[in-house]
Amino acid sequence: MIGQRRGSGIFLLVLTVLLAGCLAEGSSAQSSRARHLLGEVVKSVAGDRPDDINGFARSVVSSIDGDRSARGLVHLVGIEEKEPASLSEPFGVLTFRVQLAGGETGVQGEGPFDACFAVEFDYYGVSDQRIWESSDYLREESCSASVSPVTPPIDTSIHFVVADNAEAAATEVLSDETSRFKPDGSDITARILGLLDAPVGEFQQVAPPTVIVDKGNVGVAMGSTPDDCVLVSRIDGIVSRVMPAPILLERGELGCQPGTALQDPAQLRSPH
Repeated sequence: MIGQRRGSGIFLLVLTVLLAGCLAEGSSAQSSRARHLLGEVVKSVAGDRPDDINGFARSVVSSIDGDRSARGLVHLVGIEEKEPASLSEPFGVLTFRVQLAGGETGVQGEGPFDACFAVEFDYYGVSDQRIWESSDYLREESCSASVSPVTPPIDTSIHFVVADNAEAAATEVLSDETSRFKPDGSDITARILGLLDAPVGEFQQVAPPTVIVDKGNVGVAMGSTPDDCVLVSRIDGIVSRVMPAPILLERGELGCQPGTALQDPAQLRSPH
């Protein structure tokens, strides 16, 4: 049965159709085409690290919607949750339906192609490492004509987002003369936080600033990735936005930390 269900037998979303019938019949060209289309969708989310299978489900739906070659041909039709014993064991299965019109691959007399494929995911991505070698990890399954797409649950987890006025707020506080003498990190943090615009998303919270004070100099950081990191410093009384090479903001490098804002500019250039 394709749908969304828990391994414990509790079904969150159940299709009322008992799958029956044979595996898809069609030319090898159609099968290759279907596997390629689905494989590209799966690979596009393989690097994600969601907390559960629903996170991968939301990612693949977004990927399909944004891929003109897959849109309308590849559909998510099943979400199964599992309870893994370890991080390396599958925590869920996504089932897809791929439908191709007859003659799409150029083979004469070719009829329509319709098949379903299952893919297992764990905390690290696709469970089967053959994903980068072949399409054998796409397990073909029985596919009823009445199977329809499913919608993943809405993500209700809290996401921290950097305020649009993060740089302006940090600059205003660090430029204030009253904070220049014996600057206090906690006080600066609270003052910046009080100026930040609140996010508009239902499940969003403003990313709080982190502050470091070193020999009278102040570094401020907001965000966590190269895409959203905001760094502002006050060194020898001069306030400025700090823009390191993006690679240095990755985890394992300097990172989006207040100390990064106080680094020597020579240390913030790209190492490559």
